[in-house]
Amino acid sequence: MARSYKGQLIVARPELLDDNFDRTITVILDHNEDGALGLVLNRPTANALDDYFAGWVDLTPEPRVLYEGGPVEPEGLIALAEGHSKGALGLGLHTIDLDDDPVLAAAEFTRVRVFAGHAGWGPGQLEGEMANGAWWTMDASEDDVFSANPNELWTTVLRRADAELQWFAHYPKDPSLN
Repeated sequence: MARSYKGQLIVARPELLDDNFDRTITVILDHNEDGALGLVLNRPTANALDDYFAGWVDLTPEPRVLYEGGPVEPEGLIALAEGHSKGALGLGLHTIDLDDDPVLAAAEFTRVRVFAGHAGWGPGQLEGEMANGAWWTMDASEDDVFSANPNELWTTVLRRADAELQWFAHYPKDPSLN
């Protein structure tokens, strides 16, 4: 494996014709010779978090909903928390157990986001997609994970890119309608 994308954002290019990843921003949590695991950051659901995990709502920024983390194991949950320490995932991010006491967790963590499902790639798969130009890579920040405007995140992230990529922030959903 030549490069690890752990801690990076991968940004779906407009030409990526997979509905699972159309205009997605995905943070890569792990990437090694066995494959990669990430979470889609800009797919909030209509499911209110307090319907499932009411105790965690105070640590959850708006919008306080479950997020669709990706097409793999959609019934599985991954909770990311921003902590006061660096975090095993980088960016100050940690995975947390939602069965833990949220009151005690509040002393260690400042924000929490809960994802149903994740994005996953087998050995060499993400590298192949990168080589085929399916994704752009960008530096990630904690604010991407906890964005108050997840539906605008694709545009927001591209606006902070270099001049060539900034143009795509305004790329129409259907260019044939221009």
